[in-house]
Amino acid sequence: MLGESKGMRDIDLRGKVVIVTGAAQGLGKAIAQGLARAGANVALCDVSEEQLDVVAVDLGNECGSDRIFAAATDVSNEKSTRQFVDSVASRFGQIDALINNAALGCASVRPDFMSSPIPIWKMDPAEWRRVIEVNTNGTFLLTRWATPHMVRRGAGRIINVTTTFQTMLAPKFGAYGPSKAAVEAMSSILVEELEDTGVTVNIVVPGGPADTAQVPDSLIEDRSKLLRPDVMIAPILWLCSDASAETTGLRFSGALWDESLSSQQSIEKSCKPIAWRQLVEPLVTAVGVDVQTSRTQQ
Repeated sequence: MLGESKGMRDIDLRGKVVIVTGAAQGLGKAIAQGLARAGANVALCDVSEEQLDVVAVDLGNECGSDRIFAAATDVSNEKSTRQFVDSVASRFGQIDALINNAALGCASVRPDFMSSPIPIWKMDPAEWRRVIEVNTNGTFLLTRWATPHMVRRGAGRIINVTTTFQTMLAPKFGAYGPSKAAVEAMSSILVEELEDTGVTVNIVVPGGPADTAQVPDSLIEDRSKLLRPDVMIAPILWLCSDASAETTGLRFSGALWDESLSSQQSIEKSCKPIAWRQLVEPLVTAVGVDVQTSRTQQ
């Protein structure tokens, strides 16, 4: 379901508290900047403390240090993530939205992954585990700790960053594609689990390769052909606003969001349902009896 139409320039997030993971660079940094400039209180985390501090100081100088909170956090670590979420709630008194952006790309694990690809069946198990721990388990952990705060208040937004379906299914991408496919499936399940709680779940993707460290110079000659990280900002601002209260279960392409259009037109142009719900069919037992196991299968 879609929310009411609202122009991007009218979006005011003052009073909202938004968590952004992986905020020290790339997509996360752009998202954090956009949210802070729209008036939100922004809680940033990243494993890179030095880079995170730079982003936090810059945003504090521009938007007010009282509205920015940052803490070095390993999203794959249960204790670290819980402490971070508890600190955010203590600092601001509430959590209105969670942006699960932190992820390890293929290049961060194996810089030459395109020129010297390693098939999944030959991957070092430690490399596989690390990608899953950050990309999939990290999304779960932040969701696990932040969601109860939103459910108690009867409102909230979970916005997960996955990737294109082409990338999920592409050879050479090792654990990255499967890790993001898992987040996609997790998001679809959460939509139903959080129905009637006031907490919505949506996905935002750039819509193609973005100009971040996940795309090393060795893979592309002209970086101007890459999407700018700030393509994520417009749909995320709208999803964090009150206008999106009835919007859940959708995946938005930042590249297809057109700010020259009304919000409603941009939404219709840039979004599709999360995951693979069109493939869901009734289960069949050994004796041929259809079994309806969930609302999506009815």
